[in-house]
Amino acid sequence: MAANVSRKSCVFSSIFGRLLCEIQPEMMCGGKLKSEWRRKRAPALTRLCLDKPEKYKTRKAFGGGEKTKVTRAKEGSYIWKSQEIEFQTPILDVLYNMAHKDFTSRKIMVRGTVVEVDGEPFKTWYEKQDVHHESNDIKEGEKEPSVDNRILQQLQGGKVLGKE
Repeated sequence: MAANVSRKSCVFSSIFGRLLCEIQPEMMCGGKLKSEWRRKRAPALTRLCLDKPEKYKTRKAFGGGEKTKVTRAKEGSYIWKSQEIEFQTPILDVLYNMAHKDFTSRKIMVRGTVVEVDGEPFKTWYEKQDVHHESNDIKEGEKEPSVDNRILQQLQGGKVLGKE
């Protein structure tokens, strides 16, 4: 189809500095749709396996780089955004997965999965900060960090809910 296109159907746009053709957009990409390379790739479907070692797979990415996908995981890096801290903590359980109802029972984690993580690193950090704020007077212009009571209850229990 691209061989039949004459030069008269292509117009150079000086405003955008590119060639505008009246052919199908997929033909401008070498005969394939841009997203066609994604269709045959299986999703990672990361499983929570506490008794087995973590498993990684690397694959080729555009530009000669590599991408890594995790197929089995024990721990993750979780951020407490309001306090601006991050810890590598073990994942204890998969609680809810909105992608598929069977993913929760099979302990599969995808984007948006609600998991239960160990709260000890966050609890020790918060206790250190709480002692620091009690011993020093708060200067003008500084706000005392406010933490929701529900998060404090989770910290006391030792388990914190996180989103994958």
